[in-house]
Amino acid sequence: MLIDSHVHVGRWKYFDDCGRAYRAFPDIVSFLQKRGFQGAVLMPSELKSNDELLHEILSFREEGNPFRCWFFPWLNPHKEEDTRFARDHLQEIDGFKFHPSLDRARFSSADHREFLHLAGVRSIPVLVHCGAWLEMAHYRFVLDVAEQYPEVNFILAHQGGTTYELKMEATKEVKVRGLSNLYFDIAGTHEYWLLEWAVDQVGAERLLLGSDFPIRDASIYPLVVSGTRLREVDKDLIRGNNLLRLMSKGNEDI
Repeated sequence: MLIDSHVHVGRWKYFDDCGRAYRAFPDIVSFLQKRGFQGAVLMPSELKSNDELLHEILSFREEGNPFRCWFFPWLNPHKEEDTRFARDHLQEIDGFKFHPSLDRARFSSADHREFLHLAGVRSIPVLVHCGAWLEMAHYRFVLDVAEQYPEVNFILAHQGGTTYELKMEATKEVKVRGLSNLYFDIAGTHEYWLLEWAVDQVGAERLLLGSDFPIRDASIYPLVVSGTRLREVDKDLIRGNNLLRLMSKGNEDI
């Protein structure tokens, strides 16, 4: 099983002039299927609405295509329409996505409380961008919230940060705090040794294959996992089995 846990659909401001960038839903899915993926967590890009992507996913599912799509709306806590969307479509949502840097919304702020309550009610995971803007997107804000909401599972995007140091610090701190509701997607991690090190620290059960496609090439990440010296059972967990298990907590029919 090969599943990408971090895929965007739509246009972005900062590479909208790149004519070869994948944007449309059919092109995204076709690219992934041709490279052996059986499913993906899909979230809107910066310039695509949650409503539009949800409609595309629901229509795609009705066609009976075997490719699995999980829908994570991108929610900005400063926008009332995003709060309404989360409430109104909660049963159609498979997880939440937050981007503290682009939305200027630190994840530990009180603005996220209703979303976290809804995630707990629905038993769906929450994926949070972790980046180099430490005042806004430090992984530690997510860890603090995870301690307050043990019933919610959280995914640290980019393995907790955009540098070796941040990725390693995040992994060590999750281990020290004993947080069992923290997962890491590996989007942006191209080093086999970082995956091996993370498995030694917190176990293969906490890592999810993710790419941030189409910003990054999804084809790279199965190769990174395959190139490690991990056991095959651990590689299979990272490639997709962990994501299936995580998603089944909110969708018992899987």
